[in-house]
Amino acid sequence: MQWFLCSSTNATLRRWSNIRIASRTILLTILLNGLIYSHMPFNYTIFVSPRSCAIATSSYQAFYSIWNLICFAWIPTICMLIFGLLTIRHVRQGKKRVAAQNTQNNGQRNQKKIDRQLIQMLIIQCLVYGSISTANSVFQLYVSITNSVMVKNDFEKVRDNSVLSVTNATTIFGPCMSFYLFALSSQLFRSELMNLFRRKSLTPGLSNTIETARQTTN
Repeated sequence: MQWFLCSSTNATLRRWSNIRIASRTILLTILLNGLIYSHMPFNYTIFVSPRSCAIATSSYQAFYSIWNLICFAWIPTICMLIFGLLTIRHVRQGKKRVAAQNTQNNGQRNQKKIDRQLIQMLIIQCLVYGSISTANSVFQLYVSITNSVMVKNDFEKVRDNSVLSVTNATTIFGPCMSFYLFALSSQLFRSELMNLFRRKSLTPGLSNTIETARQTTN
């Protein structure tokens, strides 16, 4: 949302992109998340054998799976997609304003290529995040339903717990994969990344040149 606001051509929206608003938004997000997750401590219990802290009842596990699917998987993915597309639209509008008339055709072709790359990066990020989060929530719902309608043996319980551990781990690492997804899927991102490394590598050489010139002058 921050990029959506600061890239807008509307001055009113751009004014919302500042440190004061961002600080208040972070505080509000922390409080809101605490309120949304406030039901969890009252529905978890400590089991003696095996020693674990888990959901107490299958009914709450079913509720938590559906709630997690909506609040953790679908809503963030939809918001990422909407604000990402709107940000790309703002960037496109801003470049149209500053494009020179004599380079309009070349500029339009380059802009279309950039737009395709940005949309591709956005869609891949949303698909990966949405798929990982949805898979975790759906499997939690499956476990809660099967636990309530059938008696599972030890092997089935271990299997379900193992799969849940893997899906829970993927939801943690999923949001951290954006850099690698962009690097693998977008030539534009790789080019800009290499340009950044080149600029960084040129900086020490430039400093040495300046220092040599100073010594020569002295």
